[in-house]
Amino acid sequence: MTNIKDIVKDFWLGPKIEECIDSTVGQIHLLKQIETRWGKNMAKNTNLDRDLMTFARWHMAGFRILPQEKALIGVRWDPPHNLGPKTQIRKPRPVYLYHRHQVKRVRY
Repeated sequence: MTNIKDIVKDFWLGPKIEECIDSTVGQIHLLKQIETRWGKNMAKNTNLDRDLMTFARWHMAGFRILPQEKALIGVRWDPPHNLGPKTQIRKPRPVYLYHRHQVKRVRY
């Protein structure tokens, strides 16, 4: 059972990376963006679970996004909505993620 603090914390920090990489299409989409920006070697050495986070999650981990860095766009699928006995819709929602290559460690 989750308490209200965990719900508010998850809402403020944004979606977890697992929601963006649960499908093969989402993984390929992110890896293609990384390959386009930084090359095949960076895409091959990227662990999507550890190396990508939202702005707020990087901030809470003690990192700052470098100036002028553009976010990678991940896709998160909303839960299915029933529109009738045989129709279900799942809408894609964009999630803005940053790679570990785009952040630097800061001291507080």
